[in-house]
Amino acid sequence: MAVQMLCPFCNKAVDPYLNPKTEEVFCGLCNKKLDKVNHFIKMQLKALKQYREVKKVPFSVKCQKCGKEDRPVDNGTDIVCSSCGDPLAHLTETFKRMLKTQLKKVDKDV
Repeated sequence: MAVQMLCPFCNKAVDPYLNPKTEEVFCGLCNKKLDKVNHFIKMQLKALKQYREVKKVPFSVKCQKCGKEDRPVDNGTDIVCSSCGDPLAHLTETFKRMLKTQLKKVDKDV
């Protein structure tokens, strides 16, 4: 049985989620950080493995300049970061060729 709490932001009974690395608790609906959570609740969330889900983006690469991990963009000449536009020079040419072919068909319906 999941732990439920009243979220002060959305005023609803929600299933909170724990970030196991930082031990912070977040609302399941609005994803805002819940500040006043005692140690007992955190231990219950940890025991029930009620963790915050991390959504993985297919073909995501971490940019060395801005540090964001997201799907890169093919600008025609090179593979660049989707947020800062910096070329991803740390990738090998073989991996860049594979990314170019996969980025063309990644969001298309089958």
